[in-house]
Amino acid sequence: MIRSSACALVLASAGAAFGQSNFIDFESVPNSLPGVGGPDIRVPGDSNWYNPPNSATAGSVANGVGLGGSRGLIVGNNGSGNDGVIDNLRTPRLTGVAGESVAPVNAANNTFQWSFWFRTVPTTAPAGNYRFRVESYGPDRTTFLGFQNDGAGNLTASAFGVDAGANFVSTTIASSLQWGQWYRVTGSLTLNDGAANDTMTYGIYDTASQLVGSGVTASWEEGARQLGYNGGQIFGIDQLQFHSRGGFAGDHAYVDDISYSVVPTPAAGAVLGLGGITALRRRRR
Repeated sequence: MIRSSACALVLASAGAAFGQSNFIDFESVPNSLPGVGGPDIRVPGDSNWYNPPNSATAGSVANGVGLGGSRGLIVGNNGSGNDGVIDNLRTPRLTGVAGESVAPVNAANNTFQWSFWFRTVPTTAPAGNYRFRVESYGPDRTTFLGFQNDGAGNLTASAFGVDAGANFVSTTIASSLQWGQWYRVTGSLTLNDGAANDTMTYGIYDTASQLVGSGVTASWEEGARQLGYNGGQIFGIDQLQFHSRGGFAGDHAYVDDISYSVVPTPAAGAVLGLGGITALRRRRR
């Protein structure tokens, strides 16, 4: 795991003052991500990835697939047919979690924020379905952002939240994105004490740092409280999950410069610009 001097300085400051952070640019990450095929047995602070071979989602690292031709993450579908919502590709876990300050979580920080760069591997709309998703994750997922083919050849991004009545609500975050182009994707999830009051804010930026899509949803908290979703648990968040479900077998997305952090609410947004800093660093070389 290698950090640029600028990014390392910002993250070290964020980690000391606000909470635990992680930044991954893949330059020293091995081609085969470490992982296991059974239950996720990692503990908080575990620096290993979770990359189970029984999942439909495949993850690997290679040269030339990241920003500016650097080293990056490849996320695809291995055609295994195991298309469930569990056993997908997960990042290393942070030492602390973001969540409610009351039992059973008792979290010191209530905001989980993240940023990464992403582009589709297909440069035009594929013949089959396209599915690439990112979720805020703890013992299970609690947010959802999906990139997909809208059926007319357009690349769109939609988020799903759960409203106060425990109904799933879809929100369009961006439409008519470009196949094969890089975008910076950001998220900030605030988990407030009590029911029906969490917020998830998304932003999508192009390589010129122009905002091309944004939106706000709720978390999946009410699904857990009212319907027993996620086992009825309210839990802390300390990692990201990526997966390619319901699409063609093969590579779906390239990902680079992942940053994620747990912070208190007043500091929300402090880490979301790191992907932009790194992109500028690489373009100036």
